[in-house]
Amino acid sequence: MNKNYLKGNLTKLFLAVLLIIAAIVIHSCKKDANTSNSEVSTLQGDDKLIADAKNYFTKEILPKATEVKTNEANAGRTKTLREFLTKGATWGKAYIQDLSFGKTVVVPITYEQELYIRRGRYSLPVSSLTWLIIYADKDKKQHVELVTKVPDAAYVNSTDSTRAYTGYILVEDFQGNFIKGYNYLPGGIIQQLGAPSIGVKSDSKVQVQSLECTTTDYYSCGPTKCTYTDTETICVVIDDNGPGGGDSGGYPGVGSGEVLVQEPFPDTMSQGQHHAPLWLMSLLIVNITR
Repeated sequence: MNKNYLKGNLTKLFLAVLLIIAAIVIHSCKKDANTSNSEVSTLQGDDKLIADAKNYFTKEILPKATEVKTNEANAGRTKTLREFLTKGATWGKAYIQDLSFGKTVVVPITYEQELYIRRGRYSLPVSSLTWLIIYADKDKKQHVELVTKVPDAAYVNSTDSTRAYTGYILVEDFQGNFIKGYNYLPGGIIQQLGAPSIGVKSDSKVQVQSLECTTTDYYSCGPTKCTYTDTETICVVIDDNGPGGGDSGGYPGVGSGEVLVQEPFPDTMSQGQHHAPLWLMSLLIVNITR
């Protein structure tokens, strides 16, 4: 009698332990499943943003890319080879960035003919400095912009890994029309770039203004040398607001985290020119947000 009673209690205890273990396992599985579903949901959200951006770009922007269109800020300015070259958006490498104007789709750009800019001893491929960005403003209006970073020689040739970015950031439409731009100077000075036709209002605070033209030479590079191809001159009005002046508009963050894989060029470049090393190309993209 006692043996049967003890046996029955042990059986009940064993079943209770099994039920507890089963409950723990099931709860753990549900938690893992919820975490996994959350990650998938986030991934699907980014994928949807990229898919929607690609669809908008394909239907609304790409068909007009070959049209002759010049906005007011570019009237009378002859477009350069860089602007006329056929561009392509590498959607397979598109990603999402959180910038000051919200979630932004960032797409690397390629050109039918790769061009390089010279900065001291180095050559920088223009495609590695250019991105297509697509974002919606607070009124849900879509913006499609071409962002090109043009670092100055001091930044490119410096070996200081902690240096802040110095140079221009140009913002254009996909057809190469200048929209706006920013100039980053040593000491954290940020200047806004505008078109030459923009003047100072008579009733506004007196500002120091000067007409400044930036000339950039472009080269085509082969296995052993680089050959001069074209020159681009962009004239802008710079409002000197002093240290911290101007509003960068979130553009310094464009391209942050982009990993560039570049084949090194031989050291026998014409006029002592070399291809920018991988560490420099990484700094141009990752450290530019400083």
